[in-house]
Amino acid sequence: MKLSLLLLLIAIVGSTQALHFYITEGTEKCLTDDIPAQTHILGYTHLKDKLPGVPDGSKTDGVTLTVYGPDKVQVFQKLTLFGKDKFAITTTKGGNYKFCLKTTTSHWISKNQKLRYGLRLVVGEQEQQDVKDAAKTHHIKNLQTKIETVKIRAKEFVDYQQLNSKIEDELSQANIKINDRVILFTIIETIIILGSGVFQILSLKKFFAQKRFTY
Repeated sequence: MKLSLLLLLIAIVGSTQALHFYITEGTEKCLTDDIPAQTHILGYTHLKDKLPGVPDGSKTDGVTLTVYGPDKVQVFQKLTLFGKDKFAITTTKGGNYKFCLKTTTSHWISKNQKLRYGLRLVVGEQEQQDVKDAAKTHHIKNLQTKIETVKIRAKEFVDYQQLNSKIEDELSQANIKINDRVILFTIIETIIILGSGVFQILSLKKFFAQKRFTY
């Protein structure tokens, strides 16, 4: 039962992420994903609609794909043209990666058009290809190939678990700081309220004393 659950989780981690959406000319659209360090990513892009006013076969106009790492520094950029294309990157740090898309065209007078765009990310593609190449070159048996693939999936699963643990720790630390501040502000507010109450009581006593009233 535990082995089946582990294999299921490994399969989920190695799944392909495919998205289809619209991009408006001149407007940047960004997508984010948490990716472990030292992970190879193979991306497939598909610009399904031609950019208005751009001649057929243009190599200078399309959709610019920019990837930012966890520290918000650009790690990759490529111009994707009309039709299908692909790219490959290897992460150096684990964390939240942002994939931003923006057309090279925009219009001041006419309305910016919405274009259909597809993006598919395959995590760990290089490792899978290495296993396939090894199977062809060294005639590795089918069972051995599957074992190697499971090992790769297991490593990816562990990397994701470590990344999630790191993110949870950071969120926990942030929550602790927020709670401490809330408690501090509550104490200060309570002191102010008590001080105001004491001041009002003393003021009333002084007022009635001046009027020569006694309790």
